[in-house]
Amino acid sequence: MFAALLVLTELVTNASQHGRPALGLIDTEMWLADGHVIVAVTDGTTEAPVKRTAGSGDESGRGLALISVYAESVGYEPLPAGKRVWAVIGPHAAPEGRTLLAVPLDPLPYAV
Repeated sequence: MFAALLVLTELVTNASQHGRPALGLIDTEMWLADGHVIVAVTDGTTEAPVKRTAGSGDESGRGLALISVYAESVGYEPLPAGKRVWAVIGPHAAPEGRTLLAVPLDPLPYAV
């Protein structure tokens, strides 16, 4: 679950900073398919996402690089009024033999 939430927040952050959200809403989607989580975020610009190389002192510019660590594949598709950026996340190994896509046994500590 951690990987999916991390990817979702990075994609939403990118959409809010670069996707012209004032022209429309940012739409999010997340679903399971064949043991994978697919995360997609739609925003209001047709400009392709650009993976940047951030320096050690930069406060931004690592989002797509971070996403690519957790996602098996990442891409985007142009839409008539914007674009959809998506990532496919598989069951990655995590510390102590857990998987990052596992649902916590006790969800209360994760409640907001």
